[in-house]
Amino acid sequence: MAGIMEEIKARDLRLDSPELKRLPAPCPADHPRADLLRRKSLRVRDEDYGMDSAFGPAAPARIAAALTAFAPLHAWLRTALA
Repeated sequence: MAGIMEEIKARDLRLDSPELKRLPAPCPADHPRADLLRRKSLRVRDEDYGMDSAFGPAAPARIAAALTAFAPLHAWLRTALA
């Protein structure tokens, strides 16, 4: 997952901050997935696409291109949750 988190940041996507201040018990503080364990949800978004990008004749191509940015996260989720 560390690789996917770096990929998200490299693509200038926004990942919401973890909701929990501490890891849930009984997880040790140095758990390798600490960043994920402190989350109640996982939301990634691209702030560069506003409502104006969702309309007009060029919108389908812009939306398809934007969704490809999420492909690595989608692939990881499919593997991790299978």
